[in-house]
Amino acid sequence: ERLLRRAFRRLLAGRDSYRLERLVWYTWRDNELFEACNLCRYSGLFREDLTPKPAWDDFVAFTGGSTEAPAGSPGISPPTPPLP
Repeated sequence: ERLLRRAFRRLLAGRDSYRLERLVWYTWRDNELFEACNLCRYSGLFREDLTPKPAWDDFVAFTGGSTEAPAGSPGISPPTPPLP
């Protein structure tokens, strides 16, 4: 079972005891901008080159969303380095 799917199932099962009202996925693509953050390098739903990772399909299936970009949506720009 994929990790994302398992994590969502656990969160759903415990949402009352966790007092969980909503869930926001922190990062949607991998990036190397935060050198001290190993999780940031690999936790995205897309690779740094914006190709989807296997977890993207799980995320879309779980949320009932769509893999299609909304009409008129802006293009995707490269990540912005953090401020010093």
